[in-house]
Amino acid sequence: MFKSILTFLLLILTVFSFAQDKISIKGKIQDQIQLPLVDASIIIGNTADSLQIASTVSDENGNFNIDIPTQNKPVYVIIEDPIEGIFKKSFDKLTTPFDFGTVELSIQRYELKEVL
Repeated sequence: MFKSILTFLLLILTVFSFAQDKISIKGKIQDQIQLPLVDASIIIGNTADSLQIASTVSDENGNFNIDIPTQNKPVYVIIEDPIEGIFKKSFDKLTTPFDFGTVELSIQRYELKEVL
């Protein structure tokens, strides 16, 4: 009986020792005239191999919140709206919660060369 209880306790301790802490990445996305951007994409990925760690979209107020495991390696965050443009930020590591505050996206303009 004692061995089975001891085995059970060791199993529980092992499970908890491998659990990773979660951190929260949050912020608000708006355009140049301070209107919230709805359904803007937020992607967090591993810089080394570009694998996606997590993704979400902004809500009707432009807010987003992603809970991810702590990252002790370089990661990137991309905030993208098809019309308003892209915001990119890189981190050496993400071990504490991060608040982007308000991210303002501005319209991407592309100048085309003349057609010959």
